[in-house]
Amino acid sequence: MKDDLLPHIRHAYSTAEAQRYADFADEKKCLDEVVSIGKEVLGHVPPCAGACAIMSALWTALVRDRLDLPVYCVAGDLLADGRLVFGHGASSTEFAVAFGESNLDWDGHCWLVLGEYIGDLSVFRTAYAATSPRPLRDLVLSRFGLGRGLWLATEAASVANGLSYKPRYVLTNQQLDGLVLGGRALFDSGGAV
Repeated sequence: MKDDLLPHIRHAYSTAEAQRYADFADEKKCLDEVVSIGKEVLGHVPPCAGACAIMSALWTALVRDRLDLPVYCVAGDLLADGRLVFGHGASSTEFAVAFGESNLDWDGHCWLVLGEYIGDLSVFRTAYAATSPRPLRDLVLSRFGLGRGLWLATEAASVANGLSYKPRYVLTNQQLDGLVLGGRALFDSGGAV
């Protein structure tokens, strides 16, 4: 995934930021802190399916603010055991348009990326929902069971567990800010996604 993300990071940020991502070497302590922040987001966002963009944006923003790590909110396709559950192979231009305006018909998926790690706060909540796509629900229930919260694993571990993430777009700071502010307004008002 690293090679696939570099041009997207360069486009959304800069060549220097893409190099920062490429040079990142994880440390156990750093990953523990990222997980802790993810748990904090899970504790503040009411359980709901389909909140991947808001949850991933919140997680990314908090990690950046607190740890100054090369972490990104990525949009693209999610496959469960090789079957497409979210996304449709849209181009990065189509994703840029979708995140530039309110789009209730968007069917992609968002997650966090830090080095070789993929972080997903919404995959389990979505899988447990009655409206979950059947392939995702079946995969999660058979491999992970009930009661899971967040996913943080390498791309290889994700694929080995049946979750394939195909990056199509990296959200810009402006898009992250919009999702974070929108999420705050929504959750502070007691609304649901």
